[in-house]
Amino acid sequence: MEMTPQEEQAIKDALKGKLSDNYEDLEKVLVNLATKKENASDHGSYKFIEKAMNKVASKMRVLKA
Repeated sequence: MEMTPQEEQAIKDALKGKLSDNYEDLEKVLVNLATKKENASDHGSYKFIEKAMNKVASKMRVLKA
């Protein structure tokens, strides 16, 4: 799956802990992170991406409440 430069930047920001306040944007980032996690080649990358996914999911729960 090919990602746009904006999607790539959103993933990089999520990995750095910079998250959007828009629920729909976070949904897209979560899907893209899941794809990136599936393609992770080593355990360290996998865990790093998983940690970012947990942060995104947590923020989504806060925004939905």
